[in-house]
Amino acid sequence: YLAQHPPVPLGQINLNLNFDEILPLGMGSELHAGGVQRTSFYPTMEAAGKKFGYTIPAPRPDVSGGYYRSDHFSFAHAGVPAFSLGQGGTYKGHDKDWGRKQAELFNQNDYHNVSDNFRPEWDFSGLANLCRLGIELGYVSLTQPPITWNPGDEFEAARKQSLSK
Repeated sequence: YLAQHPPVPLGQINLNLNFDEILPLGMGSELHAGGVQRTSFYPTMEAAGKKFGYTIPAPRPDVSGGYYRSDHFSFAHAGVPAFSLGQGGTYKGHDKDWGRKQAELFNQNDYHNVSDNFRPEWDFSGLANLCRLGIELGYVSLTQPPITWNPGDEFEAARKQSLSK
């Protein structure tokens, strides 16, 4: 609804960041930023990610369809550069498979279930770091020229149209 009825013209919205399904599992070392590679904002995102201790792995083909199902998609479809942010599957102090296993267990047992409640053993340090990163990205996006889709991207034409209004 918001992308179809924005409070300001879409050309004035420089970026849409979506934070979704972020489990409180501690400090992540990877940053999932699916779709940012499609935009002129990628170098900025990569630098900010490093500043906050993250690397951005290459998009995984097995989850690439998630871009079109996520909450940011309505803005992307309307032309606004948009992507989701979350901690990747690796967490400091744990082996590579630990985070993936925790996410699988959560999705199998708790996601959209009555057991999806606070747990005292959760570690919110990574979420706090992600919040700081989000504030930084929001500020930086305001100080940049209009963020665009990469040439040839399927949403490029909609963005050009929104910027011309």
